Amino acid sequence: MILVVSSMNAPDRISCSTDDYNEDSPYLTRMWLERCHIPEVARSRESFAGSLKSFSTGQDNMRTSTLCLLFLISFAWAFDDDTPTVPALPDSFTSDVVMTLPMMGKVNGKLYYDFFNQRTRLDAKQFGMDVSTLDFYTWGVEFNVAFGTCRVGTPRVAVLTPTTIPPFAVYKGDTTINGIDCQTWVANIGFIKLSFWVNVATDEGNKTTNTLVRNSIDSGMGMAVVTDYSNVIPGDPDASVFDFIALGCDFQPSPPPPNPTYDVSGYVKNAVNNQIIPGASVTAVEAGVTVQADDQGLFKLPALPAGNTTLVVVSSGFYNATVFLQLNSTIPAGTIADVNLSPVLVEQGYRIVLTWSTTPRDLDAHLVTPFGEVYYSNKVVRSGNVTATLDVDCTSGRGPETVTIKNAQGSIFKFFVRNYTGTPAIGTSVAKVALYAQGGLVKIYEVPEDMTAQDWAVFSIDVDGTITDA
Repeated sequence: MILVVSSMNAPDRISCSTDDYNEDSPYLTRMWLERCHIPEVARSRESFAGSLKSFSTGQDNMRTSTLCLLFLISFAWAFDDDTPTVPALPDSFTSDVVMTLPMMGKVNGKLYYDFFNQRTRLDAKQFGMDVSTLDFYTWGVEFNVAFGTCRVGTPRVAVLTPTTIPPFAVYKGDTTINGIDCQTWVANIGFIKLSFWVNVATDEGNKTTNTLVRNSIDSGMGMAVVTDYSNVIPGDPDASVFDFIALGCDFQPSPPPPNPTYDVSGYVKNAVNNQIIPGASVTAVEAGVTVQADDQGLFKLPALPAGNTTLVVVSSGFYNATVFLQLNSTIPAGTIADVNLSPVLVEQGYRIVLTWSTTPRDLDAHLVTPFGEVYYSNKVVRSGNVTATLDVDCTSGRGPETVTIKNAQGSIFKFFVRNYTGTPAIGTSVAKVALYAQGGLVKIYEVPEDMTAQDWAVFSIDVDGTITDA
């Protein structure tokens, strides 16, 4: 046995404070994970342990190790205010991968990771045979295709989580991996050490592109699993690669239950600096349920009924926020239920918060002022006591991109959003712009669904403070 973990439920004496977290005890670590903030990690650790014990099914080993590594990275939790901002990565991507597995050596494959549609595919060559593994998490079904035969099973985890690196890892300096300059980031989950290497490149326009080059999971027992990535294409993979019927798999999804319920989780974050906001109150209006975000800014709303769901988020020192969801599947933290709260403006001025979906990957906030344009390549402009700042720049989907204007009286401002990625059209992005003044939320703007232009003109502010929709 490689790893020893228990499948028992967490005892009542385990609370969700860090006082009850004991990394010296695998059992208590498991209990803490399950009882507290990251049940997905606990399941992934157990799945990873099982995969390492099953060397006779090499394709399961490779697929599960890769996915569990990504899941674990997605839910690391330690936070350090002195830690530099970690590089943002896309939720979904396509990549060639080389896995280095304990007792198996190197295995080559191609990974299609489609978070938005909750599905993955891994094509690999192991022991001289081609193997394709397709997981559909919404259906809870897995297809393994080899020698023209399709075997139907069940995914080892219930929900596919995004592969973005959390803002909790520790920067360990720069190095070179496969001839590519990389930043090194490390996070520890109990006795498991996660490491990842990211190439951070800046073009002539000062736009940053982050590419995952390698990541690894090390249990501390000489059983590290290392994955190298190359030819990474960010964004949702083409739907055709998930055509299981074309691969010879005969399957009909079961109809949903008559009154389905789904869990909703998310992080509450500060729109100005992307830091977590602990203790925020989150209410699911239709269900009449209120929960508090924990010390990591994480909230969990279990068993909400399917359909329209309205979340109202309240925290002292921030403007209230409302999120509208169409609930038809479980929503994991780090995705569409995350909430970005704007701090209350203490000076006369405005705050603008742009959010969108995973595609297009990069939308940019632009504020045109009489004394310069604020955007990713020119983040601060000033004139007298008037200051306009791009507080947050996001290049990997969802946002936020946040602009703050201080002492705005007497100046004209125009705000627009540019589709930096170019495709797909900005009208598909579900982009929203929230405009705040000192008194609170002024208006939420939504991009027209039929918009194909590169730029979306949103609003202007006149010298007397009059706000005009573009």
